[in-house]
Amino acid sequence: MLRHVGVPPVANFYDVELIWKSGQTGKARAVGNNAAWLCSCGEVLLGPTRYPVAPCPKCGKHFEVVPKGHPGSYVDHVREL
Repeated sequence: MLRHVGVPPVANFYDVELIWKSGQTGKARAVGNNAAWLCSCGEVLLGPTRYPVAPCPKCGKHFEVVPKGHPGSYVDHVREL
């Protein structure tokens, strides 16, 4: 990776799987240990791997951002609880 002096590193976005209770899958977008996804009610949600995610403020669904290893590490997937 080419680094320029005085320029901070850039966090890269990556896609992760969103798993619904029904077994259907979708897509979430992650950066570092955070993920964002669209709830089935249309609300945009955001959550980290380090802490529990608050329920959707619009419909009350609960989700978990699952890390690739220990809490606080990169996102493996998001799932509806």
